[in-house]
Amino acid sequence: MLSFRSLQLCKLSWLGWLKSYLNQKVAKSMVLVSGLLMISAQSLALEGSVNSSNMQVIGQVMLMTGKDAVLIRNNQALPLKMKADILEGDSLQTQQGTFVHLKMKDNARISLRPQSQLEIVCYQVQQQSKGCMKLTLKQGEVRVVDGDAAKLAPETFRLNTPVAAIGVKGTDFVVSSTLQESLVRVLEGAVVASPFGGDCTANGLGVCTTSLSSVLSALDPYALRVTPGVLPLKVPLDNLPDVVAQKSLKQLQALAGQDLEQSSQSSSAASPVTDVAVTDVATILADSPLLVEKFLTKSLQYFKESSSVSSVPVSVSQDIPLVFSYWTNDAKGLNVPIDSAREGRSVTVGDNQTVLWRNQGEYLPMPGVVNYGLKAAEGFLYTQGDAKVVGVLGGALKINFDSRLFQTRLDMLMPGGAFNSQSIESTMARDDGIFALKNQMGVTVNGAISNDGQAVGYILNQQSQDGLLKVQTLWQSNSVVP
Repeated sequence: MLSFRSLQLCKLSWLGWLKSYLNQKVAKSMVLVSGLLMISAQSLALEGSVNSSNMQVIGQVMLMTGKDAVLIRNNQALPLKMKADILEGDSLQTQQGTFVHLKMKDNARISLRPQSQLEIVCYQVQQQSKGCMKLTLKQGEVRVVDGDAAKLAPETFRLNTPVAAIGVKGTDFVVSSTLQESLVRVLEGAVVASPFGGDCTANGLGVCTTSLSSVLSALDPYALRVTPGVLPLKVPLDNLPDVVAQKSLKQLQALAGQDLEQSSQSSSAASPVTDVAVTDVATILADSPLLVEKFLTKSLQYFKESSSVSSVPVSVSQDIPLVFSYWTNDAKGLNVPIDSAREGRSVTVGDNQTVLWRNQGEYLPMPGVVNYGLKAAEGFLYTQGDAKVVGVLGGALKINFDSRLFQTRLDMLMPGGAFNSQSIESTMARDDGIFALKNQMGVTVNGAISNDGQAVGYILNQQSQDGLLKVQTLWQSNSVVP
C-alpha cells in the first residue's frame, strides 16, 4: 500500500499536470480567439474599403456601354458596374469600347469616354462657397455638364488635366487630354482655361487668373488647345476630332425636332412603338451619353405607365455582331430586349425608339470592296398617332474600305401601293465604322459596320408630307456563308 506521503506526492503531481494542461488549453484558446479577431478585423477593413454604405455617396453610374471599366477605391481595383455608387477619392478607368456616364448628387453629369482615367478628388456640395468639387482627368476624354452646386458657386469647381486648370461659369464642356496638351470645347456657357504655372496650381479651386488664362464660350467658333507655358491656341471647329466636335444636348434636341426634356416630364408618355413624332430621326449616339439617358428616361416612363406591353425573354448570341433593340426590355420584330442586346455590346446609332448595338472590340475591317446582301428589314411610315407597315422588297449595299465609299439602295412598297426606291452614295467621315450619311433628297442613313467588316446595320429615314419613313436593316457580306 502507498504511504500517506506517497499519496500527497501523487496528488501534487496530478495537480501540477492538470494546471499545466489547463494553461496550455487557455493559451491555445487565446491564440484561436486572437486569430479570429485578426481575421474579423481584416475582413471588416476589406469590406469597409469597398463598401459605400458607411460613406457619403456623391454619385452613381447611370449608363454604361461596354464592360471594360475599373473603379479604384482605397488602392483596390474593382470591376465597375451599372448603378455603382461613387464616393470621394474614387478613380474611374475605361478601356476601349467602354463609355461611363455618371449622375452626381447635385444633378451634374460626367461622361467618360473609352481609354480614359478620371479621379474625383473631392465633391463636397455646400450651400455657400465652402464646397469643393475637383476632378482630375489624367488621360483621355471627359464631358462635364455642371450641376446645381457649380452653378451657385462656380468658384468651388475645378477640372485639372496634366497641363491645365479649367474653371466653369455654368456650362457644358468637353476636354480631351494627353500628358502634353489639352483640347477644350464649350457646348453651353463658358470656361476659363489656364496652363499651370505661377499662381495657377493644381491645388486651387475655381478659375485661374493669370496672363495666360483664356475665356472660352459656346459662342466662340473655335476650341482651345492648352500647352504648358504659353497662351492657349485657338483651333477652328472644322479641325476638331469627333469627341470635341460633338453637339450639345439642346442642339441635338433641336435636330430631332422636339424637346426631350419636356417629353420625359410629360404627364402622358408617348408610346415608343406607334406614337412617334414625324421628326424623330436617327442620329449617332456613340458620343452622346446624355442623349442616350434622355431616350432611356422617356421609354422607361412609357413602359412603367403602360400595362399592355409585356417583356419577352430573348437570348442573343455573342456571335451576332449587330443587334437592334428598343430602349426597354420589350421585344418586337427586329428589336430584342435591351438587357440582351447590350450584353458585350456598345451603342452606335439610334433614335428615341430604337438603338443599334455593336459587339465590343477593335474595328479592323479587311481592305478592298465588299458587297452585302439584305438579311433582315422592317419598315414603318409614322404619322401623328399612327404607324403603317412598309414592305421592304430588297436592296443593295457595297462598301469600299480603301476609300470609305458607301453605296446603298433600298426598294420599298409604301402603304397604298406606291413604289419607293432610295439610294445613297457618300464617303464615310469617321474611322470607327459608325456613319451618318445623307443624299440630295434629304434621305438619311445612320448605322454601323461590324468590327470585322462582314455585317452592316442601318436606319433609313425619309421625311415627307405623308409622314416619317423609318426602315431598320441588317446586312451580311455575300462572302460569308449563313
